[in-house]
Amino acid sequence: MNSHLRVMGQSLVLGLAEFRTLYSVKSWLSSWLLRMLAQVAFFASIGLLVRSHESVTYLLVGNAVVLVCLESTVVVLFMAGERYQGTLSALLATPGQPVVAFLGRGLSWVVTGLVTSVVTLSLLPPVFGIALSIPRLLVCVPIIAVIGLSSYAYGSFLGGLTLRFPPLDWLVLNVGYLLVMAFAGVNVPVSYWPLVPRALAQILPVTHGLHAVRGVLDAAPVGSVLADLGLEIVVGLGWLTAAAVSYRLVVNHARRRGSYAT
Repeated sequence: MNSHLRVMGQSLVLGLAEFRTLYSVKSWLSSWLLRMLAQVAFFASIGLLVRSHESVTYLLVGNAVVLVCLESTVVVLFMAGERYQGTLSALLATPGQPVVAFLGRGLSWVVTGLVTSVVTLSLLPPVFGIALSIPRLLVCVPIIAVIGLSSYAYGSFLGGLTLRFPPLDWLVLNVGYLLVMAFAGVNVPVSYWPLVPRALAQILPVTHGLHAVRGVLDAAPVGSVLADLGLEIVVGLGWLTAAAVSYRLVVNHARRRGSYAT
């Protein structure tokens, strides 16, 4: 267990170092964060068009929280990139546990996604005349972190698919993320959808965690919030198990054939 934690920790350090090669603080603030603020403001503005303060709040909170999912699932691209960068062969040849390294590969995106969501949820509500309680917002931070980890497990499962079929990385990422955007209660309540999409939403990340965040902001009973948070954790563990199995199948396939080619 300690060795696994050490490998994942080293993977996280590597991911953060890689992130610093992509963004400086200035470029992150002026490009990525600004883009995310504009995206959330766009969706919140739909509520203004229908002249509904309740809709503005619903859309703003949903789209701010789901940003942590957007960034966490970026791991899909980085897993496919292991093949393009030529690092996958060396990783598969090691006597250790490549699956553990895979699962730690993009944890840095959970950290940055958490920052993006929390900053957005802090800055935009006053712009739209929404008063959010700071103590309640602080309570939401660990819930958003759980959503990020659940989304990362989901993204890792999708990343296992792109290891076998790297040309599909953007398609897999976009379809996977759009399923969450559409059905997880981000823009419309889950109850809006027919039975099948509603059932799908129950096993997607974000659905239960976002409901917990809304509950905290609306002063829902603690028991209700904890129940939603517990369901989000269960969903995340389910996707984590699926991701581990997916990666292990790739590793076993590659070692058996002496090649990771499909």
